[in-house]
Amino acid sequence: MYHLIIIPIITIVVSQSIKIITEFAEKKSWDMSRFNGYGGMPSSHTAFVIALTMEVWQTEGANSTAFALALGLTLIVIRDAVGFRRYLGRHSQVINVLIQKIKQKKILDIEDTKLQENLGHRPVEALVGAIIGVALSIILHPFFV
Repeated sequence: MYHLIIIPIITIVVSQSIKIITEFAEKKSWDMSRFNGYGGMPSSHTAFVIALTMEVWQTEGANSTAFALALGLTLIVIRDAVGFRRYLGRHSQVINVLIQKIKQKKILDIEDTKLQENLGHRPVEALVGAIIGVALSIILHPFFV
């Protein structure tokens, strides 16, 4: 039964590692803070909940209460990543611009604070996370049962 949590954890570690590699390919510098960051390619939250749902499905079956709960959780997490968190990221962008303008005009003395802007995911980032979750669950499941 430990595979129900071990495989999703392996999946999130792999996804976050891919995120670091993807960032390196774009910026040509290593940013290890991305391992614990939000947003970007792929969605590790999506990969985690998809792997969890796949593990429950492979263990308990599609007609189980556990599968229904896992699927419900998965839908909420993906909706949150693609919708709400992405929306918050856009808010952060606007707030960061406003802070810079306020600092330039010396209206207020604001600390050097910059809100994180990359919080959510584009649908394609969630899709790639889902593919990683399904693939790793299918590949790793036989080793744990």
